[in-house]
Amino acid sequence: MTIGRTVYLSGNFCPVEDATISPFDRGFLFAHAAYEVTSVYDGRFIDMEGHLSRLRRTLEGISIPNPYSDEQWAEIHSELVDKNGVEEGLVYLEVTGGAYGMRDFAGPETFSPTVFLYADARPLIGDLAREGIKAITLGDTRWKRRYMKTVQL
Repeated sequence: MTIGRTVYLSGNFCPVEDATISPFDRGFLFAHAAYEVTSVYDGRFIDMEGHLSRLRRTLEGISIPNPYSDEQWAEIHSELVDKNGVEEGLVYLEVTGGAYGMRDFAGPETFSPTVFLYADARPLIGDLAREGIKAITLGDTRWKRRYMKTVQL
């Protein structure tokens, strides 16, 4: 795994070393956040439309305003992949309820989300996926709303 040197944080592309997030961010304090991971193969995004559709549903479901249109999200993804030279790998994005300078369950009347993305160059299919493994599985009844991906899981 090689995380790219350039990340996207709330409107700006910057070196990962310069990216800072407030300790009062609601994602950190309350897990009030949504995430998506979009695969990149041969320089192209896999099912970007599906990921953005789920992101919209998730943000609405946890009452965080969507800060960007689908076109803006796609542009940010593309620029991040270009800046980091990712031909195969993934883009991770997280949107939180934002930071407000104090810990308060209710939060503000209107949220100003924190947006964070990074690109990671890595093989999408590793040896274990190619060869397979043995596993024993059990049903997971902790979370029945699989159509949303929050950091609360």
